[in-house]
Amino acid sequence: MTHAGPGIHEMSMEAYLAHPAISRGVLLETLISPARGKKAMDFPSKTTDPMRLGTATHMGVYEPEKIPLRYSIWKETYKDEKTGKDKKQVRRGEKWEAHLKSAKIGGKDPNLTESMYAHALSMGKAVREHPIAGALLIREPSRRELVIIFEDPDTGLLIKVRIDHLIEDDCPTVADLKTCQKVDNRAFRMSIIDYGYDIQAWEYPEAFRSVGEHETVNFVIAAIEKDLSIPHADGKTLTHAVRVIEMDVWQAGGRMRARYALDILAQCEKNKHWPSYPLQVERIDPPDWYLRQWGDSRR
Repeated sequence: MTHAGPGIHEMSMEAYLAHPAISRGVLLETLISPARGKKAMDFPSKTTDPMRLGTATHMGVYEPEKIPLRYSIWKETYKDEKTGKDKKQVRRGEKWEAHLKSAKIGGKDPNLTESMYAHALSMGKAVREHPIAGALLIREPSRRELVIIFEDPDTGLLIKVRIDHLIEDDCPTVADLKTCQKVDNRAFRMSIIDYGYDIQAWEYPEAFRSVGEHETVNFVIAAIEKDLSIPHADGKTLTHAVRVIEMDVWQAGGRMRARYALDILAQCEKNKHWPSYPLQVERIDPPDWYLRQWGDSRR
């Protein structure tokens, strides 16, 4: 199979996941252990329900009417003929097989459920109605769902990034949509570290510089809480909390984490050895915040 080389590409999420270039996910796994990084490279991620919800939410922001054209919506309940009550319908059995067949004929993804569809629509609406996020996403000119493959100059490894939204006015800005459980400071800081959003803050400018576009690119995240928790303007319904987070301050740390992981990958590739955890009894010290909160038990 021939894969796209360095440059800007349009490709499906499935093609992006299958491309052998290094993803943010591979870098994050490598930071845990080289063996996990190797596994992430050799066994690329499959499209999951959270990923489908994320893609549907993106469509819910820009083109909600097109979601049913991409997905065959799975009805999670059906009317029981005997009792007349709604009963939950799981994704297996004869009805599910019939649904799969119908979706295949229509060339659609069969795995978006009714509740996921409703969720994507409500989150998309919340972003559009947010005064900052909504204004950001209608700035023009812009491009969406760009894939850039570029070569890391230090290691020669190919890196891949998928960009939600590039605004190309006099202040070039990448706007990335993230669906989150919580978007308060403490929770989102942990999300930045756990999911490597800081690495993205380094990758995106590097990607654009590599293809000769936009020497300087700002990076912001429109973070959407999945739960309905904020009173809507009508006072009768709830909406999703949305925050727009500027990520430039995280870029230096993201670059250091990415560079560290890339160097490990390059060395492992050279040695053809991908170690896991050390074969010894190890000590894990409590983090500083734990010691400050609960006392230093080592004294």
